[in-house]
Amino acid sequence: MLSFSVWHSLPITTRVLLAKQFGIAKVGSTHVVNNVVEQDGYKFQEVESTITKEALQQFVDSDETDYPALFKMAVDKVNGIVPAKEIEFTELEGSGTIHADGSITSTEPKVKRVYKKRTK
Repeated sequence: MLSFSVWHSLPITTRVLLAKQFGIAKVGSTHVVNNVVEQDGYKFQEVESTITKEALQQFVDSDETDYPALFKMAVDKVNGIVPAKEIEFTELEGSGTIHADGSITSTEPKVKRVYKKRTK
């Protein structure tokens, strides 16, 4: 379940993107005091009842059951952050995939070096 402090710790732009994605209407104005957003215009009860575990699972297309992990995936998705398991790379010497566990799989075949024997 989403907590008030977690919702308000997000940048306002992320809150707006999440609200738009989950169809949460802004019902009030944004209230800022000393450069800190005190009220963002969304009713927290509506935010809490709309951003459920099931809604998050559907949005991020995951079978994950841990709410905080699902919420982080949703925040990353609306902010355009690609999970590590989906990042592919190309370097000067080859290409491959970086997996979520940090391991790297190269798609380039290894080339065996052959050295010429020196003659005198």
